[in-house]
Amino acid sequence: MPKRPQSEYLERIGWAMYAFQGLEWSLIHVLKDAGQPIAQTSTKTSGPIASLLVALWEGDEVKSELASRFTALVTDRNHLAHSHPATMGGEDRVQSMHRWKVHGGNHVFWITDNWLDEFSERVRVLHRDLHVATRG
Repeated sequence: MPKRPQSEYLERIGWAMYAFQGLEWSLIHVLKDAGQPIAQTSTKTSGPIASLLVALWEGDEVKSELASRFTALVTDRNHLAHSHPATMGGEDRVQSMHRWKVHGGNHVFWITDNWLDEFSERVRVLHRDLHVATRG
């Protein structure tokens, strides 16, 4: 069993996932408004939801950019969801999450406080921009 990370780090992980899931649920409702049955889209994972948005918003410059940003967030959300606990080096030796990035190169990257904060901010900004673009 790995040593317990600091509570603030765990809270950041929880907030990042919670914020992403809120964004995803908003996008499921966008798809519902476009005629996709919510009973079907609500059971899909993030990747297929991103693909539906890319197809739906093809040709709309603003919304296509939103779909691209969501697709990038899906990749990072998957990194977070599929990361593993490890001890991050140096003298401080803190418990953190790391991810083997096997697609496009075999190297490890750490899910740091900064990574989590930046991810959560990108989610927040996309959620705001989505609201402006789809609800006015």
